[in-house]
Amino acid sequence: NLILDTRVYDVMINDGSTQQYAANRLALSMYDQVDSQRHRTKVMNEISKHRSTNNAAHISDGYVVNSKGSKSRKITTKGWDFLVDWRDGSQSWIL
Repeated sequence: NLILDTRVYDVMINDGSTQQYAANRLALSMYDQVDSQRHRTKVMNEISKHRSTNNAAHISDGYVVNSKGSKSRKITTKGWDFLVDWRDGSQSWIL
């Protein structure tokens, strides 16, 4: 059982440094990134930057009126890009 494995491994990080990680921690990290159908996922650490484009929804377009005349906020990311820092240390723009 990988979760109960107590061995420790030296792991070389992208910057060339070496750190020690327990086998069970490495296994959990791998399980965190691959689902049961073997699709790879990334776990987001944070959104580090954002930017708007010319297609961004204008504030005046930010509401929807229902059939009863009630006004509610429209939630959208249209026209916004986000720079995401992933837990594996990589970054990518989500457009």
